[in-house]
Amino acid sequence: MKSLLGSLNYYRRFMDNYAIFVSVLYELKEVDFHEWRQKCKDGHHSVTTGEVEEKWSRVQVAFALLKKKITAAPILRHSDPSKEAVINVYLSEWVISASLVQDNEGLITPVTFTSRTPKPTSLTTIPWRKRC
Repeated sequence: MKSLLGSLNYYRRFMDNYAIFVSVLYELKEVDFHEWRQKCKDGHHSVTTGEVEEKWSRVQVAFALLKKKITAAPILRHSDPSKEAVINVYLSEWVISASLVQDNEGLITPVTFTSRTPKPTSLTTIPWRKRC
């Protein structure tokens, strides 16, 4: 999992809302695989329901969306200093993201993306205060 996340980390600059999708994969690292496998071997089928089942289904959806985002538009363009740039910011309790876009002959095109999940210490800040 660490290898996959390291590879995906390179593409974060090219994908809008990268942190939303990859945060689910980071949660997967926290699952105790050894304990989960042991319970499955012992015949306790309860580990295949509930929280673990939900986590795996969320991971599957996030991974499929990340694969699509890596191969799909929008394609980044080089910044043109002679054109006005606009920063779009998105903020929620789960992600902080921004994109820098420019108008290229009537078509709004992205120049760069950035996003991250909030740090635990910033989760106590009310979202409307973050916007001020």
